[in-house]
Amino acid sequence: GCGLVKSPMGWALAALEELPSRTQITRLDCVEGWSASGKWTGVPLGDLLRRVTPLPNAKFAVFHCADVDDEGAAYYESMALVDCYHPQTILAYEMNGDEYNAAPGSPLRAVVPGWYAMASVKWLDRIVITRTPFAGYYQTLDYAYWERAHNLALRVPLT
Repeated sequence: GCGLVKSPMGWALAALEELPSRTQITRLDCVEGWSASGKWTGVPLGDLLRRVTPLPNAKFAVFHCADVDDEGAAYYESMALVDCYHPQTILAYEMNGDEYNAAPGSPLRAVVPGWYAMASVKWLDRIVITRTPFAGYYQTLDYAYWERAHNLALRVPLT
């Protein structure tokens, strides 16, 4: 489902391609040290969120991916709704002028400038609006760092 929204909706890829789009050059940086730039075209995520109208208690978008790890666990990522409305946060269906359906992560990828590439999830299947962020293995143990505050060590997720 769509989660905490007033008007749940779903879009087929062809329907997304008919909506107003944005083309932008975005550099993705990986926590493993690589960076890559591409020309992405897609629908601004904020435009889609305005159509479904998140409820007042909604705070996060959880991205569900068709991607699975070696043990068969699906990959999820979440981000605060306020960041989803950034005009350069898009759901891309085109990369470097070509349809994204032949590229790794096709046919739809979130492109989130200013966040590590893990937030630009591939093989995007659906988005669920929630009160809390997704707290999976990568978000709590792998893609996180230790921060000291008030004499305590706190695990902080990378964004």
